[in-house]
Amino acid sequence: MKAAIILLVSGLLTALAFYLVWMNRASEKILTAVIPVAVAGLAGVFIAVFVFGGEPAITAVFPSSFQYRLASKMPANLPWLLMSRRFTPSQFAPARLYKVHPEFFTDPSDKDGATLYHHLLQRAIIDWMGMLYSGTWQLEILQFELPSGHEGRFQPAEGASKKSETLSTEQVESLLKGNKFADMRAGIRPQITLPPGTKMKITPPQTRAGALETGEILLENKFCSISIKTQASSWFAGIGAYKQLAGINDEENNGLATANYIVRINVRFDRLRSSHPQMALYKTWASELSVGLRKQFDEQVIWSKTKDDFVFSQLKGQFGEQPPLHQTTVSSEGITDHTLTGGVAPDKPSSQSVHGHAKVSSRENKPKE
Repeated sequence: MKAAIILLVSGLLTALAFYLVWMNRASEKILTAVIPVAVAGLAGVFIAVFVFGGEPAITAVFPSSFQYRLASKMPANLPWLLMSRRFTPSQFAPARLYKVHPEFFTDPSDKDGATLYHHLLQRAIIDWMGMLYSGTWQLEILQFELPSGHEGRFQPAEGASKKSETLSTEQVESLLKGNKFADMRAGIRPQITLPPGTKMKITPPQTRAGALETGEILLENKFCSISIKTQASSWFAGIGAYKQLAGINDEENNGLATANYIVRINVRFDRLRSSHPQMALYKTWASELSVGLRKQFDEQVIWSKTKDDFVFSQLKGQFGEQPPLHQTTVSSEGITDHTLTGGVAPDKPSSQSVHGHAKVSSRENKPKE
């Protein structure tokens, strides 16, 4: 409101100045003095907007992977501990697709299944967007690592605007036309809510001469454009270091495969609207979308956290066999602090009471009577 008042007053004063110059246009002195000032002012505005006013672009590049059974092209049946960090709804899509299009799993041009899972990656990104942005495009996304496990939650941001562009499930499936998983609903009916005036365009993975197989999801509005490209990267038999964590033998590992892809996110902001009051909302939306995709689909993040989960599960099993290192008992006689350094605490330990506090130290050897 304050900025609007300042602009209104400035506009009125500028109009008044031009009116006075026009009324006195016969004066060479006035024209000589005013024209350079006007040119300098306009130049300052253009420099401020086009040179110093632009929002920096947002870019992200990361790998994404799928592990699956080579013969059937179905997702690898790995322990839940190794899969819990992934976007699990996408793991059910291949089985649903096989019921409708079994020919996709025996395609001679895709013997290793890498193209099939490239299509699944693009569909998984759309499903993830539909899960988060089903009701609003202004979200508060929270993720916590707690002793009980990892927890994520998302909810409308405080003061979220009701103005939006909502794509129905049918519209999303129409945009996905050409993707092998276009009409496969693996437990999710994606309804994507976008900023007002935002258009979505989806190009399914395809190979062009001299280029890698590439797919793209493009979001465009008058404030910014977001390009999410997926590119085929590499393929190899087996599941790499996951083999050791899963505890499978070489024969089982040889029946599995891993397809790797590169995800490239590029966000560009409109320079003419770099200082627009609404730009901050669009920048937040684009930034959170980019960060969220990376946390969910970046294989580096998944691998790092999965290793931590695995190590912790092993340590937890070891700690479960150990006696407690510290035990405190509160009774009417005071507070008893048992400090255990090994073995089992004695039934009748000797103690020395100091102001109602008794400290007991026991060792593996038999305590003295």
